[in-house]
Amino acid sequence: MKRARPQVSSGMDTFTDDDSDDIGSDTESSCCIEMGVPPGVVIADSVHNTIRLPQICLDVIDTPEFQRLRTVKQCGVCNLVYPSATHSRFEHSIGVCHWAQVFLRNCGASISNDKKLCVLLAGLCHDLGHGPFSHLWERFLMARGIKWKHEPNSAIIFKHLVETNGLGPVFKKYGLEEEHVDFICRLIEGEVPEHEDNFFLYEIIANKDNGLDVDKFEYIMRDAKQFGQAFTLDINRIIDHVGIVEKDGVKYIGFRDKIKDALLDVFVYRAKLHRDCYQHRTCKAVELMLIDALIAADEYFQIAWEEPDSTGMVVVRSCKLSECHKHPEAFLKATDCLFQDLLNSTSPELRKSRMILEAMGKRDLYTLLFMEDLEQGPEQNKMESDMVARLTESFGSQYNCEFRSCFVKFSIGEGGDPLSKVKFFNKRQPSVPINIKSKNPSSKMTTIFRSC
Repeated sequence: MKRARPQVSSGMDTFTDDDSDDIGSDTESSCCIEMGVPPGVVIADSVHNTIRLPQICLDVIDTPEFQRLRTVKQCGVCNLVYPSATHSRFEHSIGVCHWAQVFLRNCGASISNDKKLCVLLAGLCHDLGHGPFSHLWERFLMARGIKWKHEPNSAIIFKHLVETNGLGPVFKKYGLEEEHVDFICRLIEGEVPEHEDNFFLYEIIANKDNGLDVDKFEYIMRDAKQFGQAFTLDINRIIDHVGIVEKDGVKYIGFRDKIKDALLDVFVYRAKLHRDCYQHRTCKAVELMLIDALIAADEYFQIAWEEPDSTGMVVVRSCKLSECHKHPEAFLKATDCLFQDLLNSTSPELRKSRMILEAMGKRDLYTLLFMEDLEQGPEQNKMESDMVARLTESFGSQYNCEFRSCFVKFSIGEGGDPLSKVKFFNKRQPSVPINIKSKNPSSKMTTIFRSC
């Protein structure tokens, strides 16, 4: 069902070519000109200062699907521990689009304008499929026995966005057809087709090879700022030293050899954010409580939406929380507002959920009993369930309590050396990939995590 395009203000300033000398980044202006499209919107951002994006990006931003991201916090419930971590997927997504634009400019890739626009749109829309409270929603579904990831859902919601907002004709004005929409979805998911020569295009937004993509660069910068963490990484320097290298006729993203230490620091700093912020023990306690509240509400709290039936008549349908990802219209109504919806409910069936949320508001949080270092392996889940079972058997009835457990993992990459899969190049042969190994990368982790 298509809906009329909303005539609302985006909260951003549009501008014409006459404004181009006064506003924004010269690099981004050049990017727009090279892609054959005029700059369309200028955005004041707390991380990147001023961002300028093409009009087609504004057409996507001014849709209900994208505006929903304003009500999905980037870091889930971390704001209940770090009060300033209230930033949303909305500004992060715009930041990723910005970095994608700069990345394309700096790497010197020789690709068509339509593909460049596709990369920008993939960066802009890569998080459309996040559920309420971001990654916590995936853990809630996992607790309900459902394997679900936000990346494929982002592709589904992007197609829904294009169709229901009538953006097909708008995209065609920029030379984007239906096959380009499919291409954008593949970029979002990082799914590289067989025999793809321009492999590098799939490394910009969602790099499944070595993890160095503009999504990671952006959230590390933004999250560190919002968490109030000291930030010493120079991401701009890294993006200033990207290039395209070629091996066996396939083109990949490469980095100058002289910034290898800066790249290693990206992985180490990300692990530090996990230790100090994302997986802070109080954050994990709050997260476990919210998951319990959602589980308690799942069978009783319904999300309703309207859709036409086979006769064209509009009917109201509904589903429970753990099924909303099956229905785009229902999913788009699921945001962080669920917290207040459940807290303010009066239904007797939702009493348990309300009690948990009220306890969170009073800081009556789950108590940490103990932590133990474990070897990661195939027996990990069994060890977790066995431990909870033993605690419940020994103390559950005596103290009238329940037990929860969670694994917390800090690492700088699989295999111990995150740079082993990164392609480098030197000044003399900028198109020839070379491999560089880190010198004792674990020593950096040891230094940073000595206080653990």
